[in-house]
Amino acid sequence: MESTSMPNDTIEPRPGRHWPAALGFWTALGVLESITAHVRAGVLGIPAGWQQVFVNNMPWWLLWGALTPAVAALVRRAPADPRRWPRVVFVHLAGAAAVCSAHLALEAVIFTWTSAWFTKTPPLSRQLTGFFLNYLMLDLVTYTVVAGACYAFEFYGRYRETELRSARLELGLSEARMHALRSELNPHFFFNALNAVSGLVRREENDAAVRMLARMAELLSATLDHDRGPEIPLREELALLDRYLDIERVRFGDRLKIDVDLDEGAAGALVPTFMLQPLVENAIRHGIAKRSGRSQIEVSARREAAGLVLAVRDTGEGVHPEPREGVGLSNTRARLGELYGKEASLVLENLPGGGACVRVTLPLRLEAAGHG
Repeated sequence: MESTSMPNDTIEPRPGRHWPAALGFWTALGVLESITAHVRAGVLGIPAGWQQVFVNNMPWWLLWGALTPAVAALVRRAPADPRRWPRVVFVHLAGAAAVCSAHLALEAVIFTWTSAWFTKTPPLSRQLTGFFLNYLMLDLVTYTVVAGACYAFEFYGRYRETELRSARLELGLSEARMHALRSELNPHFFFNALNAVSGLVRREENDAAVRMLARMAELLSATLDHDRGPEIPLREELALLDRYLDIERVRFGDRLKIDVDLDEGAAGALVPTFMLQPLVENAIRHGIAKRSGRSQIEVSARREAAGLVLAVRDTGEGVHPEPREGVGLSNTRARLGELYGKEASLVLENLPGGGACVRVTLPLRLEAAGHG
C-alpha cells in the first residue's frame, strides 16, 4: 500500500477579498473631499457647482483605489522579514516610484481633460510638471500608508490563521480524548474488564484485582486530564498506553503478548497525545480479539534521518482488501494533518508473514531540555 500523506489544511490567501472595501474607502474619501471643497468655495465666494467639485476631486481618490491592488501585490512580494530588509526596502522604493508616477500622470491627464469642461486650463505638459512638483510628497506618504495598511491586514490574516490552527489542534486533541474515553466506557470493554476483576477476586488474587481497578481509574483520569498539550514525549505516551495494555493483558491473559522496541534517543521525541492507544486498540479489536490462539503486538519507534517512524504490528488476520477506517484511525489521520501537514504520513498495510501494520511517520521533534 502506498504512503498516504496528510492534508495540509491552511487558510489560502485571497488577494482580492478586501478590494470592494478598499474601493468603498477611497470613494468615501473622494466624496468627503468634494463636499469640503464645495463648502469652502461657498465660504470664499468662488463659484463651484457640485458637478465641478466632484469631477475635480473624485478621480484622485478613485485612482488610488485602482492602484491599491498593485500596492498589495508588492507587499505580498516583499513580506515583512527583518532578515531580508534590504530587499523589502528596494521593492518598495521601486514600487513607490512606479505607483506614484502612474497616479500623478493619470491624474494630470484626467484633470486636464475634465477641467476644460468648466474653464480654460494649461497644457498637459505644464499640468504634469505641476502635479509632480506639488503632490509627489503627498503621494509618497499615501503609498506608505496604503502599504502599511496592507501589512497590517497580512499580519492580522496570519494571526487569524494561527488562532484557527490552534483551535483545530485543540479540537483534534479533544476528539482523541473523547475517543479514548468512549473506548474505556464501551460497555463491552468495561464489562470484560470488570469480569476480569471479578475472576481475580474469586481466585483470591486480590492484589491483582486492586491493581487492575487502579489502572482503570488511572486510565480514565489520564483521558480527562486537560493539562496535556497536543504533543508529549514518546516515553509519556508509552506510559499512557501501558495503563490501557495492563487491562487488556488481564482480559486476554497468555493469549496476548506485547513487545515495545525503541531506538536509543527516541523516547524524548514528541508525538501527538493519545495517538498510540487507538492504533493498538485497532490492532487488538481487528487482529487479536477474533483469534483464539496466542497473538502478539509489537510497538516500535525508529529515528530515521530527520523523522520518527512509529509502527504497530499484529499477528492477526491482516487488512481486508477494501478496509474501512474506524474512528480511531480517522481521528489519528486528521490530527496528523493538523499538526504536521505533508510532513507526516499514516499507512495501513498487510505484512508478508501475516498480520497487519500501521506505520506513522512524523518529523523529528525533541522535547525541550529540562522537560519534567
